[in-house]
Amino acid sequence: MKNMRFFLLLAFLGALMLLDEAYRFTDETDRHALLEFKSQVSEGKRYVLSSWNNSFPLCKWNGVTCGRKHKRVTGMDLGGFQLGGVISPSIGSLSFLIWLNLSDNSFGAIFTANGAEDTLIPLGLSPSARTVTWTC
Repeated sequence: MKNMRFFLLLAFLGALMLLDEAYRFTDETDRHALLEFKSQVSEGKRYVLSSWNNSFPLCKWNGVTCGRKHKRVTGMDLGGFQLGGVISPSIGSLSFLIWLNLSDNSFGAIFTANGAEDTLIPLGLSPSARTVTWTC
């Protein structure tokens, strides 16, 4: 009976370690996506995103909102930051993202269709268009 309890305890601890590792991986996925997004922002305005670094907790980054339970990025409010640059495709890996505000910025997006050459398309996000939403 003692061996069975020990085995169950060992299995339980192993499962907890796997869950912990999976949680860190997903947090790191969001962190990597946002750092990639930041790298595509025009250099002159990156200082606005200075909290976006590896030494600052992800959920406390300027303009970033996380879910209470899972600590994944659920929203980005960058409206009015006067940022420019290209929206990185890595933003697509923010699997819990449900809202995104990019109003009053000057972003473009690169789209590739069927192996065609990349095309930069300016996105006109007016002050009246406060939220950009999409479905996957």
